[in-house]
Amino acid sequence: MKKLLLLLAVLFCLGTTYAQNEKSEKFVEVTGKAVKEITPDQIFLNISIHEYHKNDYYDRENYDPNKKREKVSLSEVETELISALRKLGVSRDAIKTERNTRRWSGPSGNLLRSNYKAKQSRSLSVKVNSFKTVDAIFNDIKIRGISSITIGRLASSKAKNYEDQLNAEALENAKVRARKLVEGLDKKLGEVLSIVELGGYYRVNNYLTDKYHPTGNDKIKISSQLKVRFGIK
Repeated sequence: MKKLLLLLAVLFCLGTTYAQNEKSEKFVEVTGKAVKEITPDQIFLNISIHEYHKNDYYDRENYDPNKKREKVSLSEVETELISALRKLGVSRDAIKTERNTRRWSGPSGNLLRSNYKAKQSRSLSVKVNSFKTVDAIFNDIKIRGISSITIGRLASSKAKNYEDQLNAEALENAKVRARKLVEGLDKKLGEVLSIVELGGYYRVNNYLTDKYHPTGNDKIKISSQLKVRFGIK
């Protein structure tokens, strides 16, 4: 008798769970999205510098084969670069050393290390707040020890301010999409059952890749994506 009662109790629980699941299956789940374009106010430049020699073949304007080559150290190049950046309004705290490297070069075919010379180089990260400053750096700084200048990353200090607005727009977008799907089945949209944030993203338009011709028109796209589950009436 006890076994029979236990079996009936188990069957009752399973039936109740099944009925609840059947009811909870009446939902529609969609992803809502919202996107906004903003102007970046945090622009990170990667500047690579190297040591060099004055009066060598590459210094074509001043080259004189009768004069001795004069080495310009990496620290001298860096000091000159920092001075030029400071004159353009870049704060000293915004200039950071990323890494130092050493490259060996020597006569072709000679594998003896004693015949090779080490060439020092350094990568710097420079943070500026506007494309006006970026343009000035590209156009006005003429230092021979600079190997390359590239845009590393764009960001905005105001991105957080738009989170609530974008989440509300993403939720409304999800609601509109869900309603269209449900109305196609001659049903009505019910209440929100769950919301999951899928995260947003930064996306850059017209990414700066040209060393000497920055566009100054780059924007950041920030977004919100929500996975929303609605009940169906």
